[in-house]
Order: sequence, then C-alpha cells, then structure tokens
Amino acid sequence: MNWTKSSFLMNKIYENGFVLEYTIDNPEDVIDAIKNGKTIIPVLNIDNETIRHGGSDMIPEYFFNYDPLPEGLPPDLPATPKYILNDENITIRALPKLNTLLNNSFKKELSFAYPPEIPLVRPGFDSLSYSLFQRESGVNRGVGYPPDPFYYDRRTIDYDQIENIEGMLKPGFLVTVTEPETTDEPSEKIQIGYGTFANAGAISIRFWYPIRIDYYATGGITPSPSVTPTPTPPVPTVSNGTSQQTDFFMEPDAECVIKADERGDEKFDVEQGIPVRESLYVNAQVREYLFDVSYTEHTHSETEYVKVKKT
Repeated sequence: MNWTKSSFLMNKIYENGFVLEYTIDNPEDVIDAIKNGKTIIPVLNIDNETIRHGGSDMIPEYFFNYDPLPEGLPPDLPATPKYILNDENITIRALPKLNTLLNNSFKKELSFAYPPEIPLVRPGFDSLSYSLFQRESGVNRGVGYPPDPFYYDRRTIDYDQIENIEGMLKPGFLVTVTEPETTDEPSEKIQIGYGTFANAGAISIRFWYPIRIDYYATGGITPSPSVTPTPTPPVPTVSNGTSQQTDFFMEPDAECVIKADERGDEKFDVEQGIPVRESLYVNAQVREYLFDVSYTEHTHSETEYVKVKKT
C-alpha cells in the first residue's frame, strides 16, 4: 500500500499545502541588538538535547526539505526553510521530511503474523506510539511507546513484548500509561488497542522537528562620541606561543599468577601438575589505563604599563 511509504506520505503533505510554522520570541539581547541597528542573521539548527540524540544525521537537511520541489504543488510552499524576522519574534516556515527505516517495518519486528505494513521511524526522528487500554474494562489508559532515549523516564513496550495480534502484552514487566494520570501498570493488565490493533487502528506514526535558532549580529554599530585625547601610554606587549607536545605509555606491564589455594599457603607447585580435586587461584595485575596523546601547548604572556604619581 502506498501510505506505508514515507515518500508517498510526504508528497501528500506537500500537495495539501501543509507547512511547519514556528513563531518564536526573540531573546532580549537579540531585541536590543536590533534596536541598536545591528543586522541579525538567524541560523536554523536541530536541538539535540531536546530529543536526547546525537549523530551526524541530526542536521536540518534530514528534518526539513532543501531539495527543488516538483511542478504542480501550491506556489507558496517554501522549497527551503524561510525566516521572517521581526523586532520581537521570528517566524520559520519549512516543509517536513519523513525519515523512516529502509528494509524494515513493524510487522518484521513482531514474533507473530501481522498483515498491516507500518513503517518504522528512524531513531532520533521520533517513533511509533500505541493507544493503550485496560484489558478487562476497555477503559482508555493513554499512550505508550517503543523504546527510545527520549522516553528515558517511561516504561516502554519493546516489539518482542507484544504477545499476539489482539494487542495483548506478555506478562512480567511494567508499562507507563498516561490516563487518567501518568503511572506504571503491570503489563498483563494493559493491551494495545481494544479490538483495533489487528488492523493498525491503535498505532500512530510520530515525527519530531525540534529546532534551535542561533542568532548572529553584524554591522550597524553607532560610533562612540569623540573625547579629548589624553597622552598615550606605552603599548602593552603581548606574546603568544605554541608547541607540539606528545606523551604516551602503551606498555600494559601485565602480570599473572596461577597457584594452588590457599593463597600464601600453597600445597603444591602447579608447574609440576595439578591434582584433580584441588582448586587454584588466579591473580592478574595490569596498569589501570594506557595512553598515547598528542596536543598543542599554548603559552601567553602580557606586560601592562601602569601610570603612577608620587605625592
């Protein structure tokens, strides 16, 4: 089915003119810089701390579209993220990308046959979410998630902890539910969906777009009023230097002793033979760590002249 392909879903989003739009208040120092006539250049970045993910793919080009758009789409779509900077705030408009795992899907992670094709979101770009219910009463218990660093403080549901196509969970672990309050429940009391898991009705696909705006200011600085010149003191002297330094210790100095118990009261020499029913002890010693480093040493010295007057 086409809807299981992220490219199909992304095109449908674009065709319907959906645009991510953020309006963010400017920091006070940025507002002051604008008032003082400086030119502000905003730069869009991804806030890794929010999603607790790192890596080379945590960059705007993987979250937002930067590619030329095909013909036939609404004309006002931003092909790349656009900024509208005002005195008090900034508005960002961008088209989202949908990042899913290739050659993998929800059904491939399960231990039982599951007909629907549901794509898996790449780690760091969000995840699936489950609609949870009380097994006996059918009362909705909120939302649950598969494991992800973002949900570090929640009891998540791994794929192999789902027992069958009815959405029952295997017993023996805790699950965090969010309704009527956030709490942990035994897995045997909770299920995914209530008669809807088999047809994918209890599963949603979520995507994150956490942004951070870095501001850079250039130019527009008003010159300070001129003052009556005073005698110029000698120019302070400053010297800087660098030198390449290396240091290493890569010898482990390992020692190992194998002897007969008791330690310090050995009953036989293991080099001569080991009786079948006797026990041995092993004592190994090695340096705590090895290192091989290269670094640049920076030196700085400065001379200041101070004018004094004798009275």
